[in-house]
Amino acid sequence: MESTGILIILILYLLMLLGIGLWSGKYSSEGSSAYFLGGRQLNPWVISMSEKASESSGFMTAGLPGEAYSTGLSAAWNAVSSVFSIINWVFFAKPIRRLSEILNSLTVPDFLSARFKDDSNVMRIISIIVMTIFQTVYICAQFVAFGILFEVILGIDFSVGVIIGGIITILYTVVGGFFAVTVTDFIQGILMAFVFVVLPVVGIFKIGGFNEMGFALTEAMGSDFLKPFFGNPALTLAGIVAIISYLFIGVGFNGAPHVLVRYMALRNSRDVKMIALIGISGLQSISMKAVQHSLLL
Repeated sequence: MESTGILIILILYLLMLLGIGLWSGKYSSEGSSAYFLGGRQLNPWVISMSEKASESSGFMTAGLPGEAYSTGLSAAWNAVSSVFSIINWVFFAKPIRRLSEILNSLTVPDFLSARFKDDSNVMRIISIIVMTIFQTVYICAQFVAFGILFEVILGIDFSVGVIIGGIITILYTVVGGFFAVTVTDFIQGILMAFVFVVLPVVGIFKIGGFNEMGFALTEAMGSDFLKPFFGNPALTLAGIVAIISYLFIGVGFNGAPHVLVRYMALRNSRDVKMIALIGISGLQSISMKAVQHSLLL
């Protein structure tokens, strides 16, 4: 009975995503700028949540909780790495927004080619090839997250979840363009924030408080589970190397094309400061709550 209710909710949710794609189609059909960048008219809250939702993606719902469940509190270093997204907001967001409009660029390859006056189109071709290869791998990872969630929560075959999630995502993206992608990201970001904030609080109260949670986790998972330095009470050389590796995950996000295009879609450069505050504080909070949530599973 419970699984049937969850399945109904999931179906309604997927239908909502398709509905948003169809609804967004009327805005995206107004021209190339509307299709690829939402006409640069989207609200700062929508852009901010979209940037963070696309940046964290399936990692936040499947990867990070799974890692925290298997390795313990040390997974929280992933949340710390999110602070490196401030590099983009401080140094790159405003120039990318201004130059992309001046150069009339709608995509990252367009921007790079126009910015560096690549008349031969070599830079455009190389960037398209690189993005196609690596973004395909990245997108496949999101479809895998779909499959995992379908299998774990509903008991549906993994491959079925991958196919359904892939079809739904491709449909609302192709039909609704950037507008549909950002609006669905915004809704999913709100849902993530709600779930990752509310469930840990409910779980901690149900267990009886932080002390009881600590005792229960130590008894169930072992004494190393709540040690923050990869099973050690103090930093070791291996722990330092591991922490640095975690932190560089946050650095890698800064060059992701699906993140950079959000800066091109800003209404104006004045929105940067507000979006940075929303995004950075929101992502760190959600990341930490994701770790807490997975520890309580």
